[in-house]
Amino acid sequence: MKALHGKGIEKIVEVEDTGRKALVNEFTFRRVMDEEPANVYYPDSGILIPELAYGLVDSEEIIQGLYKETSRYPLLLQVRGLTKGKFLILTIPESFDDLYHLPPEVLSQIRRDLMQDIPVYLDSPAKICLFAYDNNTFIAKSYQPFPARYNIVIKKAGAKLFDLQSGHELRGYVNGETTVFEVLHQPRTYHVYRFE
Repeated sequence: MKALHGKGIEKIVEVEDTGRKALVNEFTFRRVMDEEPANVYYPDSGILIPELAYGLVDSEEIIQGLYKETSRYPLLLQVRGLTKGKFLILTIPESFDDLYHLPPEVLSQIRRDLMQDIPVYLDSPAKICLFAYDNNTFIAKSYQPFPARYNIVIKKAGAKLFDLQSGHELRGYVNGETTVFEVLHQPRTYHVYRFE
């Protein structure tokens, strides 16, 4: 946003980096802000993020960072009112490594929103990477130092998933318009999958 300021971004959305920083130690989703109780998710440690000022008319928060439940800062914003496409703004922490400390629920929400046109995403902790291809295959690679249990989500009800290395079909369950497959991934390994 800093680099785009003064170059026409103001015609699309009213968002500005204030130059101030905010230390956030909790996260919540905008869509549950008015419900009781709100779901709150905690990082491993406090995360320092740039403070963004934005207009309420042309953008809305998807994820908010909280400080002591009183101060709210946008982590993921969506620009409203566009006739074509989708415009999302992700606030990157001052230390890029802090992305690894975001709670798994927050990482999964970021993945869902940023990967809307990709037919698969991972509902996982940090350091589990997805490499998707256009032929219904993908690789899941773990950079975790310990085994990690997480979900592979295929955006199709009744999908089938095959581990191409072992030749086995994984069992999943339908959740609305998706099929969810729970996997246990050993540290620093990868798996190649195909779905149909």
